[in-house]
Amino acid sequence: MLLRLRKEAKNKAEKETPALKGQNAASSGLETAAMKGFALAASNASLYHTSTYMATKLQNLIPNKLGAWTQCRTSQNRLRKPYTRSWLNAANPKATSSSEETKMNTRLAKDNILGRLKQAKRTPKSAEELAFFPWGSHPDITIDDKAKRFVDMMSANHADVRTIQRSELTQALRDVMNSYSFNRVAMGTAGEFIRDFEAAAHDRQVTSFNQQIEAWKTELFNDIDVGITHTLGGIADTGALVLWPNEHEPRTLSLVPPSHIAVIKKSALYGHFLQVMQENNWDHYMPTNALLISGPSKTADIQQTLAYGAHGPSQLIVLLLEDE
Repeated sequence: MLLRLRKEAKNKAEKETPALKGQNAASSGLETAAMKGFALAASNASLYHTSTYMATKLQNLIPNKLGAWTQCRTSQNRLRKPYTRSWLNAANPKATSSSEETKMNTRLAKDNILGRLKQAKRTPKSAEELAFFPWGSHPDITIDDKAKRFVDMMSANHADVRTIQRSELTQALRDVMNSYSFNRVAMGTAGEFIRDFEAAAHDRQVTSFNQQIEAWKTELFNDIDVGITHTLGGIADTGALVLWPNEHEPRTLSLVPPSHIAVIKKSALYGHFLQVMQENNWDHYMPTNALLISGPSKTADIQQTLAYGAHGPSQLIVLLLEDE
């Protein structure tokens, strides 16, 4: 009906143009009121769209007794599908043309990109790249190969990695705490090397994680210098520690203190992440929280400036134990 009214307005504006059929029919009071309602709705975009949509849904309920003025405007212009915005294009042919032109340009751009990709020369991978891709899966890779790669990758991520003998662990921990001036130490309550942790820190202020976090939250966030933890193992391919926190050694120890010391056995190095999952039966059992740590916390969110320690420890020290 709105389309017909627009057509009538255009018809009246053009001189010497025959009137449309039913154009000059008199409107009833109800029809006049309806058009005034549409005029009011047109003053508000949301109200206009809503009323037009409702009129479309209720068009079949229009009684024929409304008269010729309405019938001539609805009989040939009924919308046969739910409300659309096709009237915008009908009122503005340039919009339709512009939309079609945009779609065509998009298709041309897409075809151009795909065509260039198909025509691009395929550069064969170098022997070094091919050797890197399946790293850790080759049967000839030894534990020493894994250890070297693990140290190289973690060092590249700014971790301080020190390879020591198992018998040197206690002294190595003391050396680290002295060199970094760690005086307040947090540790768990159990684990394979817990006695070494306690012996190394016997002359420092030690806080064991054997109490509710609320009881020492202030101390943990403000006073503790370093947290010491065990590890499940390490991933040589990417250089990452694997931690399985539990009630004896929770995630807090490796997350909250500004520094983290992690102890890992050389025999616990895996070639790649898939090996970790397969050999530890992750398809049948996983901890509540499995962690992969590849270096100290770093971010570049603010002005793309690299900063350490924003979301975790700013220093990571890894003690890699040679097996006895």
